[in-house]
Amino acid sequence: MSWAGYVLEFLGNSSIQEIRKPSRHHGGRSSAVLPAFHSLTPAYLQLLQKTGQIERTIDREFAEEESKFKIYEKECQALQKDSKGYLDAMRAMTAAQARLADTIDTFYSASDKSSESAMAAHAYKRGVEDLDTGIGRELDAPYRTTIMEPLGKMNAYFPVVHEHINKRNKKLLDYDAARNRLNKLIAKPSEDPTKLPKAQQEHDDAKEVFDMLNEQLISELPQLLDLRVPFFDPSFEAMIRMQCKFAEEGYEKLSGVQRYFEDNVRDDYAAGQLDAQVENVLQEMRELSICGAS
Repeated sequence: MSWAGYVLEFLGNSSIQEIRKPSRHHGGRSSAVLPAFHSLTPAYLQLLQKTGQIERTIDREFAEEESKFKIYEKECQALQKDSKGYLDAMRAMTAAQARLADTIDTFYSASDKSSESAMAAHAYKRGVEDLDTGIGRELDAPYRTTIMEPLGKMNAYFPVVHEHINKRNKKLLDYDAARNRLNKLIAKPSEDPTKLPKAQQEHDDAKEVFDMLNEQLISELPQLLDLRVPFFDPSFEAMIRMQCKFAEEGYEKLSGVQRYFEDNVRDDYAAGQLDAQVENVLQEMRELSICGAS
């Protein structure tokens, strides 16, 4: 008989403990007793539950706490990923800004190094280079220490919690199997008087272990979630302070470039006159033969 045949026969018999494999005249196999509930694998016990051979315990309180924990875990993992993305984006932005400034400085210096525009371009280059350097000196290391490392530590706890949850689930399977076996012996007493006390003891032991693990998780999972606010408060404050610091330094360094522009430039920009100036230059370019003028 195939493995599937053994399973079907196993599931269809009312006395799990006494199921036997077919004798030699059924396929030539030797007779052997299949394992009792306490020696079955978790996967096999789950199969028995899915087929209705073992009653499954429904613990709604634990299910609710586990669901909240999984949501929190997902949020923390996303927060860690996005926090790294933010730091990478800041590095990329200042590096790109430095390259832009270098090119602009080259344009103006090649035209007239003594012009106000050339001096403004050179001042802009110095400013953004300082910002790019400051990312590594004043943002990168503190950001890692106050934000990335705490997030990493929090996420490192999740596999440990999952180990406890998995252990609890396995003990629940053992408890359900032991309860089912005890109920069968009560409903259909065995001729062996030692089976019922033994099944009762196995049931009590399995229930005690499961209850201990289950109550611990139901108690401590909410506590873990409650700690998220005090845990992340310092990181959140540090992030805001570092962003403010970076913005202030950026304004301080780039505002110095404005002194190289005429006083009316800002007013012209607000009035939309700078756009008109750009359009006039574009029109002059379009009139050049090499730019497509006929």
